[in-house]
Amino acid sequence: MKAKADEEARIAREAEEAAELERQRVEAAAAEELRIAREAEEAAERERQRVENEARLAREAEEKRRLEEELRIAREAEEAAAAERKRAEAAAAEELRIAREAEEAAERERKRAEEAAAAAKKEAEELERKKAAEAAAAAKKEAEELERRKAEESCEPYKKVMTNMDRGGADIACFSNGESVDVCREMCNKDPNCRAYNYIHPNGPWGSTSGCCVKHTDSPITYSKGVDFYVKRELSEKCKAAAAAEAERKR
Repeated sequence: MKAKADEEARIAREAEEAAELERQRVEAAAAEELRIAREAEEAAERERQRVENEARLAREAEEKRRLEEELRIAREAEEAAAAERKRAEAAAAEELRIAREAEEAAERERKRAEEAAAAAKKEAEELERKKAAEAAAAAKKEAEELERRKAEESCEPYKKVMTNMDRGGADIACFSNGESVDVCREMCNKDPNCRAYNYIHPNGPWGSTSGCCVKHTDSPITYSKGVDFYVKRELSEKCKAAAAAEAERKR
C-alpha cells in the first residue's frame, strides 16, 4: 500500500512537475509572445513614429515649398510693383517735363503776345500821335491862316505871334506901371523905330504888375510864362488907304 501510495505520490509529483514545466513553458511562451507582441508593438510604434515623422517632414517640406512659392510670388509681385512704381514715376516725370515745356511755351507765347500787343499799341499810339500832331498842325495852320485873313481884313497893324513866349533884348523902352496891352500897342505906334512889343501879364515875370517892352527888331525866342509877343506887320494897300482916309477925316 505504501509502495502504491509512493508511486501515486511520485506520479503526482511528476504530474505536478510536468504541470509546472508546462506552466513554465506556457509562461515562457506567453512571455515570448508578450515580448514578440511588445516588440511588434514597439516596431509598430516606431513605424507609426517614422510614418508620422515622414508625414511631418512631408508636411514641413510641403509647407516650406508652399511658403517658398508664396515668397517667390510675393517677391515677384514686389518687383512688379517696384517696376510699375518706377514706370509711373518716369511717366509722371515725363508728363511734368511736358507740362513744364508747355507752360514755358505758353509763357513765351504770352510774352510774345504782350510784346506784340505793346508794339501794336505803341504803333497805334504813335500813329494816333502823328495823326493828332498832323491834325493839330493843320488846325494851327488853318487857324493862323484864318487869323492872318482876319488881321488883313481888320487892318490890325500888330499880329500876336506867340503866347507864353518872348524875344529878349532889342528893347527901345520898358514900362512896368500896370500898362494894358492897348497902352503898349499905342506906345509902339508912337515910336517909328518900334517893330514889335511884348505884353507881360499880371502875376507873370514881373510879379503882380503888368507892363511891356517896345522893341526895334526881333531877337531869339525864349519861353516866358505870362508873356505875349506882338509883331508889327505890313498893312495891305487897302488898309493903308483906309488909314490915310481916317487920318484925313480926323484933320
